[in-house]
Amino acid sequence: AEEVYVQMDKNTAASEQDQDYAKRLTQLIFDGTVHYWEENAPPAYNLRMRLTENYLIYFSYLREGISDNYEFCRAERAIERAATVCSQSSKILANILARNDIPAHIVGLEGHVVTRALIDKASDTWWILDADYGVVIEHDIGDIESNPQLIREAYAAQGYRENFIDTLVGIYDPEDNQT
Repeated sequence: AEEVYVQMDKNTAASEQDQDYAKRLTQLIFDGTVHYWEENAPPAYNLRMRLTENYLIYFSYLREGISDNYEFCRAERAIERAATVCSQSSKILANILARNDIPAHIVGLEGHVVTRALIDKASDTWWILDADYGVVIEHDIGDIESNPQLIREAYAAQGYRENFIDTLVGIYDPEDNQT
């Protein structure tokens, strides 16, 4: 977690551009977390709220019989845990981008969650960032929904197999997507 904290802010001393920062941060979150979100996970993963963090949520687990894992909105706490799924990775990414003056939104796809970020304010250029898979798609969600094939190159460049990319193409289809 400490290694991620040191690298997660925009490097203003080196005049890091928003595009470069978004790429670096997406990869950093991917590299700094592990995709793991199973029910009854080992306690070391801290997927459920601890009593010392929020007793109201903790006791609601006990009282209501809730077995869901808890997602944090604050990036540091989620990074400290290190176990994420797409929605948690997207929350981490959007939180850090916003702190660094880059507007970002969570996009819920049919079976996956990604981050939409304003990469260039002057030209109103938005990209889709998938921190769960370490992928940057240099297109906005509207363009991708019109042509989901646009994602192929970005996921292939990260080393994902064709059959996995085929599944993602179906997920990026516009039906039931939400921002």
